Parts: sequence; C-alpha cells; structure tokens
Amino acid sequence: WRIPAFVAKDRALPGDVLTSSLPRLPVSIETLKSLISSDDRLQLARDVDSLCNNKVELLGQHWPDGASCDWSLDPVSGQHWPWHRYTFNIPRRIGQGVGDVKFVWELSRLQHLQVLALGARLLDRQDARNQCLQQLENWLDDNPPYTGLGYACGIELASRVVSMLFIVTCLDGSTIPASLVEKIWTALAVHGRWIARFPSLYSSANNHLVAEAAALVVLGTVAPQLTESADWRSIGKRRLDVECGRQVLADGAGAEQSPTYLAYTLEWLLLTRVVGQDEAMPAIDAALRRGAMFITSVADVHGNVPFFGDCDDGVVLRPVLRDANYLASIVTGVAGVLQSDEIAHPAFRPDLRALLLAGRPAPATKVALQSAVFEAGGYTVLRSGDGARETYVLFDHGPLGFAHTAAHGHADALAVWLHIDGIPVLVDFGTYRYNADSGWRDWARNTAAHNTIELDGESQSETTGPFNWGRRAQGFLLAVKIGTAVQRCSAGHNGYKDLLGVIHERTVTLDQSDSIIIADVLSGESTHAVNSSFHLSPDATAELLPGNKVQIRLHDALQLELTFDCPGLQCNVVSQNEELKPGPGAVSRAYNHLTPAQSIVISGHIDLPYHSTVTIRRTSIR
Repeated sequence: WRIPAFVAKDRALPGDVLTSSLPRLPVSIETLKSLISSDDRLQLARDVDSLCNNKVELLGQHWPDGASCDWSLDPVSGQHWPWHRYTFNIPRRIGQGVGDVKFVWELSRLQHLQVLALGARLLDRQDARNQCLQQLENWLDDNPPYTGLGYACGIELASRVVSMLFIVTCLDGSTIPASLVEKIWTALAVHGRWIARFPSLYSSANNHLVAEAAALVVLGTVAPQLTESADWRSIGKRRLDVECGRQVLADGAGAEQSPTYLAYTLEWLLLTRVVGQDEAMPAIDAALRRGAMFITSVADVHGNVPFFGDCDDGVVLRPVLRDANYLASIVTGVAGVLQSDEIAHPAFRPDLRALLLAGRPAPATKVALQSAVFEAGGYTVLRSGDGARETYVLFDHGPLGFAHTAAHGHADALAVWLHIDGIPVLVDFGTYRYNADSGWRDWARNTAAHNTIELDGESQSETTGPFNWGRRAQGFLLAVKIGTAVQRCSAGHNGYKDLLGVIHERTVTLDQSDSIIIADVLSGESTHAVNSSFHLSPDATAELLPGNKVQIRLHDALQLELTFDCPGLQCNVVSQNEELKPGPGAVSRAYNHLTPAQSIVISGHIDLPYHSTVTIRRTSIR
C-alpha cells in the first residue's frame, strides 16, 4: 500500500457509482426543526458563527485563526507533523512527534463540519454550507489515501465516515457539485476498505474495534452501490455481536472502567441500531439498554456522573462543538430509540444528538434513584436523602480495566467519590492528555491521583506504557448492605500483596445522619510509608482545623467536616498555583484542561497491621 499503482487500483470506482446519489443517514433532521429548543438553537448559531469566522476549538484547544484547514498543525506547539508520507511510517508515540497526536486526529475527524452542516440546514445558513463543503474538499485533496496521520488509526477513519455521511445528509447530496461527489464516493470506498483491512488489535481492540465495526455496518447499509458493502455489513455485525458482550458487562458497566468510554461505545451501537431501522439486533438492543441503565444508576440526583478511568471527550455525532452532558445525551437517545420509560435519569434531558437519533423524545421516565451494587463492573453506589437533598457515594472495588492491556483503566481500587446535593466534593484527577507528556499521563493513572491509599510511593498497579499495565491490583467485594437505614460496603484489593506483602481492605458506611465513614485496614508486617488522599473538586475549599479536622466549603452554601482518626499520621491540605505540575492540587475536568484544586493528604509512616477511620459529615447549609 506504499506503491502508487496499488493505491490507484484501490481507489478506482465504476463510473456509475461515482455519478450515483450519495448515501445518507436515516436521521430525523426535518423533525428536529420542530423539536430543537431555543437554547440549543442559540448554541448552534454561536458555534456556526465561530466556525464561519475560521475559529476552531476542539478538545479545549484553540487553533490559530484561519488554521481550520491546516491538517498537520499541532495547535499547542505550533509545529507541523510530517504529513505527505505513508501513514504507518509517521512516528507518533510519546516523544516521537511534535505533540499530542489527538489534536491533529480530532480536526481530521471533520466533526466540526458536522456542526456547520447542521447549522446550514436548521438555520438556513448558506455561509455555513459553503464553508463546510470547502473544508471537506480541502481535506480530501490534502489527504490522499493512506498518506498522513489521518489513516494511521481505524477509529479516525470510522469517525470520518460518519462525518461525511452526516454532511451529505444535512446538505442534500443532490446539490453538491459533481466533482466533489466523486471525491466523496472515492473517500468512502477507501475508508471502508482500509477499516476492513486493518482492524484494531491488541491495546486498541476496545472502543476502537466497536467504532470500526459500526462504521462498516453503517457504510455497508447506506451505500449498497459499493461492491464490498454486503461483506462490510456481515463483518461489522458479527464483530458487534461479540463486542456487545465483551465491552458492556452483564450489569451494564463498561469493561473499560470509564463511563465516558461506555457512552461512546453506546453511541456507536445506537447509530448502528438507527441505520438498521426495523432489522432485528437483539445483542445491540440489550447492550444499549443495560449500558444506559448503568449510567443512570451511577448518576447523582442532578444527573452528574463521577469521572473515573480515562476520558478523551470523543463523540460520534457532534451537533454542537461542546456537549453540556454527553452521558445524558446518549442515555436519552437510547431511551428515545427504544421508547422505554425505564432507562433515562429523571434529570437527563434530550439534546440535539438524542433527538437526531431518535426522531422523538423519550417517554416520561419512571426511574427511581436508589443505592445499587454492580458486581461485574465492581462499583457500589450508596445514596440517601429526599428530593434535591442527597448524599451520594461511589465506591470502586472492580478490576483495573478491559482485556490484557487495561488501556483506559486507572489504579483506583477502593477509591471513593462523594457528591452532596448533586455537587461533586471528592473527585479524582481525571485524564488531561494522552500522548504529549508522560509525567501527567503517569500521574493521572497512578494510585496517588485517586481517593484511596498509596503505600511506599508505589502505585497499586504498575504502568508499563501510556496504555499498558504490568502488575495489576484486583479488587474484590467482601460484603454489602444497601436499602437500609445504615448502608455499608466492604471490599479489598491485592495490588500490594506480591510487592509489599500488604492487603488493603476498606469499608464505606453511609449512616442515618448522612455521615460517610471510611474505615481502612492494612494487613501485613513491618513499617511502610502511607499516603491517604482525598482530592477535592475545584469548586471546594479546605481548611485544616485543630483536633484532626478539616473544614470543606462549597459555593459558600454547603459546609462539611472531615475528621480523621489515623494514629501516627499527619494531615496536609495541598494546593497548587497556575504553574501546575503532576501531583496533588490539580484536577482535569475535561481533556486538555487543567484546573488548580486542593487535596487533603494524610501521610506518614505506620507499623502493620494498621487501622484508620475518616468521617465526613454535613455541618451547615445556608
């Protein structure tokens, strides 16, 4: 495929295909005109204005003005990737390129052109239409098949297939110039062939494989003119049937141990189901239902889902540049397509994506939020309260991640997340970036960045690369009691057993007064250095008080008190300024986004066996 003659043959299509009508997605754009809210319309108009002025922001990063067609530019460093080379000959790992390869990939997904296309249709914006087609043709001309980084990873091609189909659907393919029609047909064909030729394997055989399989089904369904379409449909459906059981666990949790990657997988399955229309897809329907219900079940009273594991802000359909609540969008889309009242969270509202896919709102929900245990995924939700007043705790006692690489998992066994009245209090660090800075990547995944215990400066699981793990902690559930006045979950992990001869067990209790009691037991021998971390949301502030207490305030309205009984240990509140570096005192709430925050770190040296207790309770609400 480095040989021009082979590539020329690969991109050749019969003349009757090149002149036939372009394929479209069966999404309900006309219906959307009557369903779109005024807020969504205003957001779409703002995004279209920005893009028509050649201002692009993706993954929280601004591209230089006028650089919207500079496909090889790294917007952070200002340098260019080597572009017109065979795709697999371009080094792109950490330390090999000019920055995080996700930025050039994100622009080349052409999802910002989806926004322009939808704006052209819904807002009757001719300038958006012209800009969209001009940039699409520019990409097709500047990225010939199998050169440049746009062809280096199957999930990027899968994303671009959907973008091209969505653009044609919005803009009415019959009005697109014939020369561009030929280029789009050729691009769709070579994309399908490349995806089928090089399926994701090893560390990428996760959501990447789902994306590729779904793209083959979608393209094979809507473009029967292509000779391979029937094969693509067959291959893609067979793979999806397998992956539905592997990547969406029996209790609905995502095998990748990340709610956002679960939602991303569900969006691909949902698009496949919409394109399949009345065709029977029982494996996909079942995976959609249980995955969406899991997301609803781990959301707090206001619909906020704690971030755990990796998050890269990936989507399939991008009606606006920035989602208000991506997980809510997918869950309400599933509820709308399946027309089920047992799926969506009461606080979730359908957005443009959900309405596009379903063509109608979901039925009024009958879901009642309650405590729940997810043994396959390894999570327990404890909640109490009435109405908007809720004490919510998420406790992680699950595996590290999916398959042999656990690519998107974090070393967060026995971590806790705490939300009070729908406001996040205890969070973990997040993701920040994947490929540009190994220091941040290591910090984000290791134990100290999560609300659990680190021993002797060692992570409970050992990173061996940006998406690989060596030694792994395995969580295990010991006992659980929910739905009673005093709720409790006990679990442990063995991450330090072989390394240090230590087993960590933790019991989390939510009592009648809404106090959260976290009791830790470290079993083993000898003396060890311990760090027990509690990372606060950037919206919270902490102050160390006398008597082993920390006062936590949120929005000047909610006040909590953390009391610790940790013999021999000292407590510090760690803060960072704007010059952030890997370590406590910072949070990444979105990809490529860092915010100063505070961390409560209880540390020192202990002799094993060791017992400690931390209690968090409300002290006032104004």
